Amino acid sequence: MNWWIGFLIYFFGWAIAYSKIEIAIEGAFGFGEKLPCKKWKPRGILNKILGERPYFSEYHLWMIIFLFLTFHFPLWFTSWELWRLELFLVGTFFIFLIAEDFFWFALNPNYGLKKFKPEFVWWHPKWIWKLPDIYYYLLPLGMALICLSQVI
Repeated sequence: MNWWIGFLIYFFGWAIAYSKIEIAIEGAFGFGEKLPCKKWKPRGILNKILGERPYFSEYHLWMIIFLFLTFHFPLWFTSWELWRLELFLVGTFFIFLIAEDFFWFALNPNYGLKKFKPEFVWWHPKWIWKLPDIYYYLLPLGMALICLSQVI
């Protein structure tokens, strides 16, 4: 139990720090709207996976690659069984994406929780109740992968 408390403190501290970096980069313009980078319109199944957003930016591609590599850094120093650790890391990665996204709104002085609504957040095109739909997919998937990593 002690391990999980430390893990959660570290995890949310990491998510908050990363959110603050993104806030410093994007400011009032979420989803890299005003960043000088390439933007692509995903098609087909990739569009569904990415949440049917109007575009996907080079900034976000590199952000995700950087985070994924960072999450996998422990693989170089561990004696865990590969599949067990991989399930844990990918599950944690999915939950991190949600936490970091939420903290972006909560901590961004240009948004805050009052503007965490579909009418202000065009880059999350689908909402279920009061949250972007992707939260409802990634959170249970991440939790399931973490739980599975503990029983394998």
